[in-house]
Amino acid sequence: MNFKYKNMLGYLIAFITIITAGLVGCGDSGSGRQTLPGENPFGPYITGTGTGTTTATGTSTGTGTDTDTSLTPEQAIKNGSDKMLESNYIAAVQAYTTVIYDSSATAAQKQEAYSGRGWAKAKLPVDQGGGTIAAIPDLKQASNMTPGADADPVVTNESKLGYALALIQLVVSGSDTSNDSANLNIAINIIETLLAEPSWNGDVIREKYQSVYVTAPGARAMLALAYDLYGNTAKADYHIAIALADAPNDENVQKAKATIDILRGNI
Repeated sequence: MNFKYKNMLGYLIAFITIITAGLVGCGDSGSGRQTLPGENPFGPYITGTGTGTTTATGTSTGTGTDTDTSLTPEQAIKNGSDKMLESNYIAAVQAYTTVIYDSSATAAQKQEAYSGRGWAKAKLPVDQGGGTIAAIPDLKQASNMTPGADADPVVTNESKLGYALALIQLVVSGSDTSNDSANLNIAINIIETLLAEPSWNGDVIREKYQSVYVTAPGARAMLALAYDLYGNTAKADYHIAIALADAPNDENVQKAKATIDILRGNI
């Protein structure tokens, strides 16, 4: 392994901050710096119509979010998914949280709730209890669960995708450097496996919710960034070229390519 950027990220942050100022939102590190282009692969922060505050542990308070604690786990999951499609991520977090703490919920329902809450948190700003790094515990929990034969395997793939993307951002943020190598290995293996699936929409993510998740080119671009951070520039170039050819206007493809260029000193 040639983890070539391990000692460079800290020195690049100030330079990258100047370049990216005004282009992207606040970062996940809580340091007040701007994000790197490759951060927040889950898309721009949109709070939707809900109001309130949430914490990274999943407890929440709020008003006007249309959550209903009397719903069954199945109804609450649908409510959370509907709120995700509406970009009302605070309400989605609250809906999924009710399922997680509902003793009547099945293991499969709890997995879907952990995954959904993780994706919803990743789309919320840090000051509302969200951010990609705050989403890691839920996404990891969901991806490691074995909910049974009646569960939808695509839910597991959705959680694994989110977990991999979040781990890459964790490395980019420089907030857990002692585990960078292990986190990149996990992320690379997950995304390589998911990209090998015969169909992205349907086998990796559910078609109904494809607008909420990440496209195959976007995931491939983040895979390229992971390889570049790991020091494998050949595989990074291979994957970013495919991603750019498939979806040159995809936001995550553009951000990943920009981050690679910055790390290589091309900008």
